[in-house]
Amino acid sequence: MKKCFIFVGWILALSLLGCEHARLSIGGNPTTPYHKELAKQTRAKKLYGLEEVLYETDITYFSDQLRDRYIDEYLRVFAPEEPDRNKFITQQKEDQKEYTEFIVCHFTSSIDSTDLKSAESSKVWDFFLFPDGEGKGIRPLSIDIIKKSTRSEYFYPQATAWSKIYKLRFPRVRAQSFTLEMFGPVRNIDFQWKNIGA
Repeated sequence: MKKCFIFVGWILALSLLGCEHARLSIGGNPTTPYHKELAKQTRAKKLYGLEEVLYETDITYFSDQLRDRYIDEYLRVFAPEEPDRNKFITQQKEDQKEYTEFIVCHFTSSIDSTDLKSAESSKVWDFFLFPDGEGKGIRPLSIDIIKKSTRSEYFYPQATAWSKIYKLRFPRVRAQSFTLEMFGPVRNIDFQWKNIGA
């Protein structure tokens, strides 16, 4: 029954997006080339307390391959007119050259530390990127919240109804592996990507 509701939900979301030919799995998730690459680049961690999930975090490395799939899928779904199409592609390519980006979908049961971007939360949450296992970590240039919408639900289906979505931007780093350390109030956790060929 739950899968049926998820499937129906995706049909409604895709209809709102104007996406008439999206491919869905039996579980209701999109199976486009973009979503397949998204799954490959996403790492998930949960931290459990005695009776609840303390926090649940999914982090996606926005690799060059994923960005290329994202551009293709965005253009396929929205089919923008030529000026907007060129502007979108140009902006994506500029971001690709300047930044190493991650998409963070984060939920915590503590209301006081649910926002990764707030000044108060910055006292308990922090990120450091370690390319190729280097000793000195790199802090993000920015942490920007992505407003939830039908569009975000489609492009970031790993986000739950309770999680918030953020974009982490680091200076462009070329490496064969990444470790992204997330420092939290209870425990530090790391997310790893190997043989990325960036």
